[in-house]
Amino acid sequence: MLAVALTSIIGLASPASASDEYRCTGYQHKEFPTSGFNTDITISVCVWRNFSGKVRASASFSWQDGGSDKFNKLMLSTRLEKRDVMKQGAVCNYKSMVNSRDGGGGYTCWTPWISVPAGGITGDAGLLYDLADDGKGDFLWNLHGSASI
Repeated sequence: MLAVALTSIIGLASPASASDEYRCTGYQHKEFPTSGFNTDITISVCVWRNFSGKVRASASFSWQDGGSDKFNKLMLSTRLEKRDVMKQGAVCNYKSMVNSRDGGGGYTCWTPWISVPAGGITGDAGLLYDLADDGKGDFLWNLHGSASI
């Protein structure tokens, strides 16, 4: 009974989080034809509004079967957009991390918090990559954007 009472009190102790709002895509996966085992990358794109009304976008990043210097370039671009017009952006370079480790997760590329008038605000992202030793140059994986807030 005490545990139930404490859970109720603790649940009421954080009203700010109850005001936060976010929309995320499902996990988007791509298998890259790299040397050795193919590298699998998974990304989810979100848009966030905090309790004070500021917004930002994020893209969470994870991978499997990396290592062995498989990429010449691997840059995740995260964008906060209002009706498909970019308002804020961030670029995170994951090349060194993926090239040096077999797998990892829990990495997020965030745009800074900003004030934008409400309505039609989404998160969007793209992954610019160049596979090592294929001689084909850069490619862009355009991810599906989040629903709007």
